[in-house]
Amino acid sequence: MDCDEFPFASTHESPLIAGGTNYSVRYINDKENSSGGSDMKNFYMIYRRLNRDPFWVNAKTLSGQENQPPPIWP
Repeated sequence: MDCDEFPFASTHESPLIAGGTNYSVRYINDKENSSGGSDMKNFYMIYRRLNRDPFWVNAKTLSGQENQPPPIWP
């Protein structure tokens, strides 16, 4: 099990860089977290996101999981 955060740790809005308290964390499966990190790295490379380049995050709910609380990991 891993802990994931939003805003992403790799952005200037991350709690570590911005020093604020406006963020969210959640425990997730470690394989999903690793996969998400790889996806983020690929996004930066493919779309040439450079230091401080702005981008939007459009979060989508998975089909069938609308209006459901997040799962509780042991």
